[in-house]
Amino acid sequence: SASSFAGIGVRHVERVAGSEAIFNGIITALAQDRSGFIWIGSQQGLVRYDGYRFRTYQFDPDDDSSLSGNFIRSLWAAPDGRLWIGTNSDGVAIYDPSTDRFDRFPADTDHPFGLANGRVEAIAPDGADGVWIGTDAGLYRWRNDAQGLEYFSASNTADTGLTDEHIRALH
Repeated sequence: SASSFAGIGVRHVERVAGSEAIFNGIITALAQDRSGFIWIGSQQGLVRYDGYRFRTYQFDPDDDSSLSGNFIRSLWAAPDGRLWIGTNSDGVAIYDPSTDRFDRFPADTDHPFGLANGRVEAIAPDGADGVWIGTDAGLYRWRNDAQGLEYFSASNTADTGLTDEHIRALH
């Protein structure tokens, strides 16, 4: 009831029409981009909410510009307008709103920007011109200066200072 939320300033809770687009009602990640869109990650795809309508994005094996995987674990809305999406087993996808397409960076060490593990738990800016990517197999730093990915692991603690390779959150 609304009264149970009164202590935190919520006057009412309202169900939004079309919210069935959020598969099973399970939300795994949330982000808001610079245009005001709310991005909702789920175990079965990505949903964009513009305040009126929901739009669903899912992996399509016949479309190289689709989402890389449907189980979304992390989201980060970059200042440049792109949305970084971390998946459960399919690496990172980056959505470009100017083209309405996704670039994929898979869990594939043979790919020039591939990750050793596809489970991306967290994504955050590095404070410069790069992005941190936390996986359950270590930490990566994406460098926008075309240097690619740097990898940090607990197995080399003298250089990285990591005590565990499972990175669950970044801030």
